Amino acid sequence: MIKNIIKTNKFLSVTLSDGTVMVSTDTSKELLNAIKEASDDDEIQALMCPDENVDDSDKVVSQRVLSVYNGETESDYVEFRGNSAYIPSISELTVPQDFVEAIIKAEQDCDEVLLETYLNFWTLVSLNPDSRVRNNIFWFIKRWNIKITKNGLLVTYRNADFKEEGKYGKYATERVTGDWIKIKGQKKSPKRYTYDYLDESGMPTEESKLIKQDNVLVTLDDLYNKIGETTVDKTTFTDHHSHTFTIKIGEPVSMPREDTDHIQEHDCSQGSIKSIKIFVN
Repeated sequence: MIKNIIKTNKFLSVTLSDGTVMVSTDTSKELLNAIKEASDDDEIQALMCPDENVDDSDKVVSQRVLSVYNGETESDYVEFRGNSAYIPSISELTVPQDFVEAIIKAEQDCDEVLLETYLNFWTLVSLNPDSRVRNNIFWFIKRWNIKITKNGLLVTYRNADFKEEGKYGKYATERVTGDWIKIKGQKKSPKRYTYDYLDESGMPTEESKLIKQDNVLVTLDDLYNKIGETTVDKTTFTDHHSHTFTIKIGEPVSMPREDTDHIQEHDCSQGSIKSIKIFVN
């Protein structure tokens, strides 16, 4: 009946027999014991989500899903079989309840960009052989406000230590990369920003100011691409924890799956999402 139970100091997560993931901030022993003694999924749902604890926003989202489940409205993507939901155009894997609600809401809101983002995201998630990841990843994303890119990737950040200076130097690499990330994070275009002064290598000096100016010859985006496109003599960094990785702007960093720690309760462990060693482009 219960596929999985995760209990931390902050939340209790229960994965039901149909793949539905339910999360409660009530981490008491009383609730945990009651769930273990429950006879079916309905009883667990009643324990995890008592009526008095469901706010209006949850009811609105649940009603969207219920309308599709009952056939009152149609979804071009979500299909219900019994109590389980699927996106058959992508895979035959059950879709967690919170992600079903997100997909249906984006579809009914006619948010094409968000819908494409979610579908690309689920395509990548479906390739993951770990069912716990598939069931819990969207909850984790919402819990920590992680951004999903349009092509379905997660935007995460990790500390890196300086290793070796290259053609453009440590300062220029960190300055341009940092400013590019900041501007992109503000949902602005790096193509509309530049520096008021560049040195002989074409990079900003320590006194340079980042300014917004249209129709300039060298933009912040140009400099960022210039650093990333350098094929040799790049400034390199390494991971803060083990100092075993070589990290260069514009080059992906990865590690074999068999070397990662698949136990989700191990925060900041080898290869976990909280210690992911992938950097911006």
